[in-house]
Amino acid sequence: MNAYKSDWLEARQRMIGWWEGKKADRALASIKAPVVPLNPVKSSYIPDVPDKYTDFETVFNNLEYGLERTFWGGEAFPCHCVYLGPMFHQTFLGSKPNFTPSTTWYEPCYRDLDDLLELEFDRDNCWWKFWKEMVRRSAQGGKGRYLTSLRVPYSELLVSP
Repeated sequence: MNAYKSDWLEARQRMIGWWEGKKADRALASIKAPVVPLNPVKSSYIPDVPDKYTDFETVFNNLEYGLERTFWGGEAFPCHCVYLGPMFHQTFLGSKPNFTPSTTWYEPCYRDLDDLLELEFDRDNCWWKFWKEMVRRSAQGGKGRYLTSLRVPYSELLVSP
């Protein structure tokens, strides 16, 4: 039994069967809707910028706040989509993020196409390290409670040597 989804095991089995090409006992559907929790663990969402993006405690408070206020029907699974803004992968190449309440803007990390050819991925980049730590903490904290997913192009960099 999952704190957010009481039929986790049944939904999991349906999805495994679907990925294996088996016929399901009904149509598979992912249904999410807002709910009012009976005994909420988190009483408030923290909208502070940049903390809602960059402070681990704030991010996970807001995650729990949202998870417990969502109905996870059918094959919808509680999930933390690690998201620090659109196209955040630019920061891995040197762009500076400017966080706002509703999105993230970026300072350019190159002036022209010649500069673009000189860009290199730096494994010591502070945003790369931060993003990897966010993913690690999410996966660790989510065990048995929610899935952790990545919303960034080039996520294969996580597994490259």
